Amino acid sequence: MGVNHRFGYNQSKIKKMGKLMPSIDFERNENYSSKDYRNRDKESICGSFLIGGKEFKVTIHELRRIAETAEAGLEICNKAYSVGRMAT
Repeated sequence: MGVNHRFGYNQSKIKKMGKLMPSIDFERNENYSSKDYRNRDKESICGSFLIGGKEFKVTIHELRRIAETAEAGLEICNKAYSVGRMAT
């Protein structure tokens, strides 16, 4: 089961938030051990990141990078809006 419970969304209502919105989710690898997490094993798959109907098996390091990139993207959009750099 994913963290966003994407199957519980009313697809017609959420589509207006973007075509990818209903497909974004993360499913944890049930076999990812606490030993792998503690040791920050670079090869161990912690779960699957899903977007646009595609599934990407990711490590904890890759998952952090995805989150950092998403946060940076939000920050850039917010700053552009606040200084009036958005297209009109």
